[in-house]
Amino acid sequence: MSGEIDPPSLVRSSAGIESIRASLEQLERSISYLRHLRVGGVLFLMTLAALLGAGGMAVLFWPPYQRAQQAQRFTDLLAASGIHAKISGQNDGMHFIVQGPEALRGTAWQKDDAGYIVGAEFIYPNQNGQ
Repeated sequence: MSGEIDPPSLVRSSAGIESIRASLEQLERSISYLRHLRVGGVLFLMTLAALLGAGGMAVLFWPPYQRAQQAQRFTDLLAASGIHAKISGQNDGMHFIVQGPEALRGTAWQKDDAGYIVGAEFIYPNQNGQ
């Protein structure tokens, strides 16, 4: 009986191998699940970071954007009325020129209490001449 294989021990060995194979399959499924979970978590964090970054940039630059839009509407309105402004640097300060159609009567300088000019009021006719 030295070279013969005992059938019950063969069945036990086969059952043990099958048990180990089942355990390895379960372990492989668990690893696969964890791998998918990890990749999903990383994708979620990347998406969250991108959204927070975009939102932060929007919040940070929204007020300057709104001011620029308001300034653009103002200059578009002036240009549509035929009024143009130029600013240039001079040795003694900034030179500001406003050009446009003839102003109506009622144009006036705004002065402070000391008599210095601090602004001007220009009254231009409407597009349709009224």
